[in-house]
Amino acid sequence: QQKEAENQHILLQLQKSAGRSWNVIRVKSELEVVQYVTELTKKIGAKSVIRSSHPLIERLRLEEVLEDSAVNVNLMASSNPRIKPGQTFRDIAIASDLGITAADYAIAKTGSCVLLPRQGISRIVSLLPPAYVTIVERGKILPGLDELFTIQRHEYLNQTLGTSMNIISGPSSSADIEQTLVKGVHGPGNVHMVLLG
Repeated sequence: QQKEAENQHILLQLQKSAGRSWNVIRVKSELEVVQYVTELTKKIGAKSVIRSSHPLIERLRLEEVLEDSAVNVNLMASSNPRIKPGQTFRDIAIASDLGITAADYAIAKTGSCVLLPRQGISRIVSLLPPAYVTIVERGKILPGLDELFTIQRHEYLNQTLGTSMNIISGPSSSADIEQTLVKGVHGPGNVHMVLLG
């Protein structure tokens, strides 16, 4: 019971801290994730989506649902049959209306999601489209950065540490021009965190 209470506290802390920058929604099932993404594509008028090949995203089978709604879904993988000669994933991401990834971790204290780039999972999915969705499974939520760096230290010692890590805490913002706050200056301005579980 104490462990469940701690997990609930961490989840609520993530919802609160992420809610300052992200549009946060909590869902109980993968079906609800698909429904949310489908509604979001309609709301923003998305015609093209780029997604990572994270195992959770694979299970959602977004192509089947979204393409019924005339939304073109591109997979961030070299096996993507839609890539034309000379076209790059960067080109596809720039032309996409929405990027979708699953977070490797989320940090409750800062309201951040963490992406560990590897084959089929790239930060361009989270950076180049004007709207972005990250899906966070409940078991992937860490209390703070100390826990993340402990995991990274173990991966370093096991020689499985990747070459980079992206910590995303919501849309970028700037008040450089006339002291007016503008969000989404670099990267998407419309960001969504879907908490699953």
